[in-house]
Amino acid sequence: MPEMMEIYKKHASEYDELVRAEDYRGHLRSFLRQTIDWNGKIICEAGIGTGRVTRFYIDLARRVYGFDRELHMLDRCRRNLSDYRDKLVLETGLNEKQISIPEPADIFVEGWSFGHTISERHHEIVSFLPALLNRVQSLLRRTGTIILIETLGTNVSYPVPPTKELVDFYRLLEERHGFQRHVIETDYRFGSRDEAARVMGFFFGDEMRYSVKSGGQSIILEYTGVWIKRLSKGDKNGHQRVDHSDAV
Repeated sequence: MPEMMEIYKKHASEYDELVRAEDYRGHLRSFLRQTIDWNGKIICEAGIGTGRVTRFYIDLARRVYGFDRELHMLDRCRRNLSDYRDKLVLETGLNEKQISIPEPADIFVEGWSFGHTISERHHEIVSFLPALLNRVQSLLRRTGTIILIETLGTNVSYPVPPTKELVDFYRLLEERHGFQRHVIETDYRFGSRDEAARVMGFFFGDEMRYSVKSGGQSIILEYTGVWIKRLSKGDKNGHQRVDHSDAV
């Protein structure tokens, strides 16, 4: 099995095979479409990958600026979303570095990307996370929306962050930075137990492969967290306030 970062560098096809089986009931797409107004909006998406999340909203958006650390993933994204090439701008970019777009975005979204970055920088999370969120906020209109999509466990019976690093990340988002968490069931469905073991094992490792195969299931339970923060115009000193209403 390749290392996680090697998958992103060289195995976009296998990654696509995994995510095609994910969320077979469409819960995440439905939640995002019902909760967020994407119509005519300018979107900035970090860690866009092969367009996994982008597919949920790009038909409604006016323009999408997508960034990923791996050109290999962007090439696949460009093919996957070729029907929307007129509204899609793709560039390489790291979460750790300031990215720029030529116009302010209405919505910033990332999926399963910040979690990797935070885990790599966990030793400095208390200072690094505010700096990361400030860079995100600088890309947005003053009434913009930030959407962070991260894992709450795969092949588990209840939602739980799979690592201590993610426990700390999610706690800080909610307790210090004003994000609201929503828990979504995003179960995988495969054609057979063997297919499930092969695909899941390639991405998550031998322990996952064995667990899936011994469990004898072609449906693999998963939970995904969506953290949302809506910005207001702020007070006269320029400080941002969080709006906890249900619509963008």
